[in-house]
Formats: sequence, C-alpha cells, structure tokens
Amino acid sequence: MNSLINENSSKKKVVIVISSGDKQVIMPALNMALKSKRDNLYEDVKVQFFGISQKIAAEDPDVQELISELVKAGISPMACRHISDKFEVTVKLDNLGFDNVQIPIEIAKLVNEGYIPMVF
Repeated sequence: MNSLINENSSKKKVVIVISSGDKQVIMPALNMALKSKRDNLYEDVKVQFFGISQKIAAEDPDVQELISELVKAGISPMACRHISDKFEVTVKLDNLGFDNVQIPIEIAKLVNEGYIPMVF
C-alpha cells in the first residue's frame, strides 16, 4: 500500500464529479479514478459526469476508452438524465455503461452518506 496512506485510519469514500468540457481535465480525472480504484486508495470511488462532459464522453474515443476501463474495474459512471436527453446522448451513454440518473439527487444522497466530492 502507498506509504502516504495511514493503514490504521479509516478510508474515505469519494465521488469524482466531472463537469468540465476540456478533455485535458477529463482524462486526468478518469485516470485518477481508475488508479484510486485499482490501488484501493479509498473505501469507494464513484464517478459522475455532469453537463458538457457528458457530450464529450459520448463523442470522444479516448475518453470512451478510459470509461471502458472504469467499467471493467467495477465503477459504473453516472450521468444526468436531463442533460443526456438535452444533448441527445442518452443511448450512447447507456451503451458505454453509464447509469443515467438525477445527478442533483445522487450528489445529495452520496454527500449525506459521507462521500467527499472531488470536482473537475
């Protein structure tokens, strides 16, 4: 385990919220989520796309490749159903393994369950 993590302290749960439309922000955020999951850095890792990032996820092959790796690692990314419908990408995101949900409600639920939001 990483020497920076105190094995005696309880791990936290994080939700990585990706709202940027900049691929140079999205890719590192996805890589961080993947590494965090693979290296068991947190008790749980969730990933949410919100806003223009959903359109990028539906259209960019590099982003889709990392999303596929997330799904294989056991992370089901979430997207805002309303925004997916607005951008007409709901079916594409469903096919990539996304759960299309009401993100404001999901964020409130996760924060109330002790998840720490990390926003990109």
